[in-house]
Amino acid sequence: MFFPAPEFVKRLPATETVEEGSTVTFGCKIAGFPSPSITWYKEDDVIDLDARAQVESDSSGGHSITIKDVSKCDGGTYKVCAENREGSSSSSLYITVKGISSMLVFKPDLSMCGFSRVCRCGIPA
Repeated sequence: MFFPAPEFVKRLPATETVEEGSTVTFGCKIAGFPSPSITWYKEDDVIDLDARAQVESDSSGGHSITIKDVSKCDGGTYKVCAENREGSSSSSLYITVKGISSMLVFKPDLSMCGFSRVCRCGIPA
């Protein structure tokens, strides 16, 4: 009897650019019998699931990871590995996090000079 090793029907995208502070979800679809076990990695470390990072799977082989409130430290290489007794397969994704520009407004105390001024500075995150 032939049992297929895990195979990606739909792979993760190769690269994505996401906005800092956003929520992102990336998914794939995997076929294999017996159903493969799924492990998600960031930079070769198993991802600790918490309130910000959650994974989901469905009965049709769909698997996804959602990252909430994305920050600069979330950038890097992500990998999903599927493994069963017949073999293993993986798919990788590189995420670039695009910072949000901040606008600072400050009013220096120039009352002693008899006037006030508003200065605006764009600071990239």
